[in-house]
Amino acid sequence: MSLSAIAETTIGSGLSGASRNTLATDYQSFLNLLVAQVSNQDPLEPMESSQFVSQLAQLTQVEQSVQVNTQMEALRRQLSLNAALSETALIGREVTVPSETFTLDETGGRFSYELGAAAETVQLQIRDGSGALVAVIDQPAGEAGLRRDVTWDGMTTDGRRAEPGRYSLSVAAISASGEAGSYQSYSAGTVVAVDYSGGSTWLQLADGNRVASGDIIGAR
Repeated sequence: MSLSAIAETTIGSGLSGASRNTLATDYQSFLNLLVAQVSNQDPLEPMESSQFVSQLAQLTQVEQSVQVNTQMEALRRQLSLNAALSETALIGREVTVPSETFTLDETGGRFSYELGAAAETVQLQIRDGSGALVAVIDQPAGEAGLRRDVTWDGMTTDGRRAEPGRYSLSVAAISASGEAGSYQSYSAGTVVAVDYSGGSTWLQLADGNRVASGDIIGAR
């Protein structure tokens, strides 16, 4: 392998374990080859100074690549540790995530919604697990982009108290011109555990749901 080929290979190496091993091996090979060339050169036709300087410059590039890769790997590990510690700190806290469902318990069902456009009339429709409509809640006119928090007391349209469990929410938002508008709904839950399996970070909530840490829009 030529000195130039080794230099090109090592300078382009990544941060994976295999790449780091290749980088260290190629660096040693580069150094051994350079020493061998200098030691075995023909005394009558010594290596030109410009060629020697060029190879020394390549050696310096390889050495710098080794150092940069080592430092980048240390930085990656530190960032991963910081992220893990940050997510672990969410245990015991309530987080808010985009969701079309929410949990009703003895304290009620808490959720929020955000309209995509201003609406003259807003109606919340709550359905049980079978899809049956169990409650309708009228809301005041809403502005676009304003998130509104709601707590449902669990009372159904026929005056009964709904059973605890998961319910779905839909929002019927009608503008002044009679057009139906879009919306985004959210639910909240308390984090009880953090799961790092599968290369992703998941938060286990007290109600049994599991959400991706990247979906969190708020915590308290």
